[in-house]
Amino acid sequence: NAYFNGVWVQAQMSEPQHQIDILKVLSHKMSLTEIFKETTLSCEQVQAALSTLEDHDVVKLQDGKYIYTVELMRRWVWSLLLTSVN
Repeated sequence: NAYFNGVWVQAQMSEPQHQIDILKVLSHKMSLTEIFKETTLSCEQVQAALSTLEDHDVVKLQDGKYIYTVELMRRWVWSLLLTSVN
């Protein structure tokens, strides 16, 4: 849990902005086009955020789709989002 929280805080606080927006929508495998449709971010913002997340091994491109590198991180984010809605 501390690891996931650390990744989350790092994504919130570091440049480029909007890394958190990507992590929030990436609940399943998504193409770049799908990520654009799910966010209100520009192409440049999405690409910059994805690049940083890839550099930190948080997400990766697999078969043309972006996914979390660690499945447990995806589940942790999903759980976090569910509890923040309730």
